Amino acid sequence: MDMKWIRLVGLAAMAAVCATACGETERGSLRQGARKVSTQKAAPAKKQAVKRKVQKAPKGSPRAVTQQTSQNSTPVQSQFRRAPYVGAIAADADTGRVVFSDNADRRAYPASVTKLMTALLVLEDIEKGRYKLTDRATASVRATHEQPSGVGFKPGQSMTIDDLLMALMVRSANDAAVVLAENSTGGDLPAFIARMNARAAELGMSSTKYDSPNGLPPYDAKRRRKNWRTGYDYSTAADVLKLSREVVKHRQIFKYTSTKIATVTDGAGQPLRSVNHNNILVKDKQKILNAKGESEVDGLKTGYIDAGGSSISLTGSRDGHRAIVVVLGSINTKERDANARSLMIRALDAIAAKPAATPPPATAQTGGETPAADAPPAADAAQAVSDAPAADEAATAAEKSAEPGKASGGGWSTGLLLIALAGAVGTAAFFAWRWLGKGDREAWSFEDIDTEAPSAGGSSADGVG
Repeated sequence: MDMKWIRLVGLAAMAAVCATACGETERGSLRQGARKVSTQKAAPAKKQAVKRKVQKAPKGSPRAVTQQTSQNSTPVQSQFRRAPYVGAIAADADTGRVVFSDNADRRAYPASVTKLMTALLVLEDIEKGRYKLTDRATASVRATHEQPSGVGFKPGQSMTIDDLLMALMVRSANDAAVVLAENSTGGDLPAFIARMNARAAELGMSSTKYDSPNGLPPYDAKRRRKNWRTGYDYSTAADVLKLSREVVKHRQIFKYTSTKIATVTDGAGQPLRSVNHNNILVKDKQKILNAKGESEVDGLKTGYIDAGGSSISLTGSRDGHRAIVVVLGSINTKERDANARSLMIRALDAIAAKPAATPPPATAQTGGETPAADAPPAADAAQAVSDAPAADEAATAAEKSAEPGKASGGGWSTGLLLIALAGAVGTAAFFAWRWLGKGDREAWSFEDIDTEAPSAGGSSADGVG
């Protein structure tokens, strides 16, 4: 009888010790949760900084464009910057046959796409023997005042015409555009701009007017532009198509527009490395590949200013057929690239003899039909193509895993499955006990992760190509 009481007392003591230990653990967990809640309440809430930016409207424009931007906001749309774009067009570069057209005659600000005209005039000068690619051009004081993107000239520094063209097309260097223009006309920049407009008229670009060789807006932040700049460069998607068709006739242009990463020697004699702004040429997820895995896109030029949004003239070829796509005035770079990529796939499918390795988007039309103006291309469907191989691999793996096990290993598989199931039930019961039974929710909560990306509106600085 005495031994029975001793055993009972011992069991009671053990139970008391366990209860005390569990209580201390629970209180410690609660204290930790309380400290976490207190810390979270004490931390100040992050406020989104909202900046208001008023841009000078060109002479004759209905009103100044007011843009309000923040980390998670979309820039305000305007006459020259809207979603998905102001105007777009896709066509056969050789014949001019239009595959797609949507507001192609609506006026927009092409920004650095203007540099295509500068490059065209320089290449024509070289072909006429006026100067050579190996000749050097010297930067004037006026050229050094151009806003970035640029080479970063100091007055009197020089570069070869070849390196200047590479900087113009790959880096989208605004100062290089001025140096090339002044070199072409003996330092007379207004004369070069007059040549740009005259050449545009020859090409039938009736809705285009140039006021600069680089597409920068009329004034910088402190309004220190020279009086040779009178307004915005403007054009239309249809006019930029005409310019691009002429540019691609000069095969030399592809030396520059198809270069993904370029290194030139700057005015100080130092190497200057640049990455092409054409994402459809550079970024793996956005490339359009042929059956050999080679990129079908090899140019031409991108552009961006705050007032005019993101623009691009894009070209690519397949089986000897070349297509050109122009998208002007997109609300941001992401939307510009998505629509340009989708249109390029559609155009190549329509004009090439063989189908593309990358299939067209689900909503794309072929055979040269032009969709309605209110039906922009489905860029998301085109982007989904890049995910298809991964989906196929996942399906194959699922089929393999669904195959019945071999006779010698079937029993072990069933046993392991039951053990895993029992473990999962036990774990779930434990967490349910901690969660529901003890009420200690704060100690087991997870911190929220802010996954919202900043606005894709591009840089707020003008002149980014």
